[in-house]
Order: sequence, then C-alpha cells, then structure tokens
Amino acid sequence: SKTVKLLLEPTSGRILDANTAAAAYYGWPIEKLKTMLVSDLNTMSLSEIKREMELAVAEQRNYFQFKHRKSDGTLVDVEVYSGPLVIDGKTVLYSSIHDITRRVAVEQELRESEQRFRSVVDSAPAMIFIQVDGVFEYVNRFALNALGAEHPGELLGKPVLDRFHPDDRALLLHRMGALREGKQVPLQTERLLRLDGTVVPVDASAVPIQYKGREGALAFALDVSERIRMEQARTDMEAQQRQRQKMEAIGTLAGGVAHEINNPISGIMNYAQLILDKEAPESEQAAYAGEILRETERI
Repeated sequence: SKTVKLLLEPTSGRILDANTAAAAYYGWPIEKLKTMLVSDLNTMSLSEIKREMELAVAEQRNYFQFKHRKSDGTLVDVEVYSGPLVIDGKTVLYSSIHDITRRVAVEQELRESEQRFRSVVDSAPAMIFIQVDGVFEYVNRFALNALGAEHPGELLGKPVLDRFHPDDRALLLHRMGALREGKQVPLQTERLLRLDGTVVPVDASAVPIQYKGREGALAFALDVSERIRMEQARTDMEAQQRQRQKMEAIGTLAGGVAHEINNPISGIMNYAQLILDKEAPESEQAAYAGEILRETERI
C-alpha cells in the first residue's frame, strides 16, 4: 500500500510498527522507526501528543492534522486518521497518514489572498458592499461611515432597498433583476439614504458574484454630492450670466430708444418755445405751446 501506516503504543507514544510506505515517506528504515517515539516525527510536545492519542483511544476523535518531521529535517503537513486496535489483548493505535502539504499551502495562500482583498476593500475610499437575496451581507468601513452607521450590525441583514430613495427603488429592483441574470449593471447616479434619512447622491454600479455559495452582487458607490453641488453652482452662474446679458440688451435697447425719441422731441420743444416767445402770454396759442412744453419734458 502507498498509504503511510503506523502502529503506536498509546501510553508511551512508541512506534510499534510501520509499513514500507512509512519508511519511504519519512526516510528512516522500518527498524529505525520501531525504536522511535511518535514525538520524533510530530512537532508537538509528547504531552500534547498523548492527549490527542487519548482522544483517539476513547474514540472521541479519529481525525487529526499535524506537522511531521522527516529524516532530513523537512517539515510536512499531514492528516492522520487514527483509532484503537486490539492486538494480543493490548490496545494499540492504528494510524493512517496522508500528506496534505500542498493542500495546506494552497489553503494558506487563499486565506492570505482573502485577507489582502478584505484589507484593500475595507480601506477603499469608496462605498463597497455585497448583497445577497436583497440584504446587506458585507459593508466596508467607507460605506458604514457614508450611511451613518456606527457598526456593521446596523446594516448587515437589513434590506438594501431601505437605503435607497423611494423614487429610485423601482429602478433598483430592475437592476437587481439584471444582476440575478448574471449581467453587470452600468454606472448610474442614484440616491442613497443615510440612517438619519439624509439623501446622498452616488454614482453606483454592481457585478454579480458568488458569495458563500449563494448568488449575490458586489456593488460600488461613490459619493458625488460635491460634483452635483458644483454642477448646480455652474448652472446658477450660467443662469445669472444669461440674466445679465438680457438686462444689458434691454439697457442697450432702452438707450437706443431714448436717443431716437429725444432728438425729435427736442425739435418739438424748440418749436413750442418759439411759439411761446412769439405769442402774447394770455393768448390761446401761448397756452397750447406751454402744454406742449410740459408734456414733451415729461417724455
């Protein structure tokens, strides 16, 4: 058999027997292994090993993971299936050993990769959250702060729709349906609601993902309050500029009209004055000329 097998004396930890696969795996001949203790292979202390063997003898546990040492000093990760066996009236431990060094290395690499991902996501300067079945399953620190939450429990497990403006929820339901169909939803301006009801305009997008074995979505949102404020300020300035231009045009028109009116009115005033100077003050013509002067001055 290619499976590494050992027989152990449970009270002392002495190796009673080993198969050829064990000799090849550890690098010691079988006769040498039979003079050794299991603590010569296992990196744990003998007292710790004895506690584990007691569990195996009592059949309270039959699966273990250890680090073992080979003859050249190499450390390997192993999984051990162990249980009691009665031989000549004595209880011994039968252990079947499998090398899992590669698997442990891959698992460790995956854990480190996930930790790096979480670190990057959690410190990202944008709102990032995961939703599954319409509820928050993960929120990063930026999202917590942006939504006015002090701790994740205020959002996790709560409906995502509750954190969007009521007027945007129909659109959001449509986008969530697209995500369930495996489609990425494009960047779009939406309105989030903080826990205190304050509206936060955001540019949001999302992609479908698998999260803990379930279909979900990874969403990204960036607060665009400042951009919208600047756009509104620019719009207001443009409106003011248009109003100024209108007033300037009216002023120019008024100035032109005044000029065009003043010239003929001045002529009328001059002729009225000539009539007034020529006629007797009590005459009807003088009275008419005086009225003409008063009205033209008003104009």
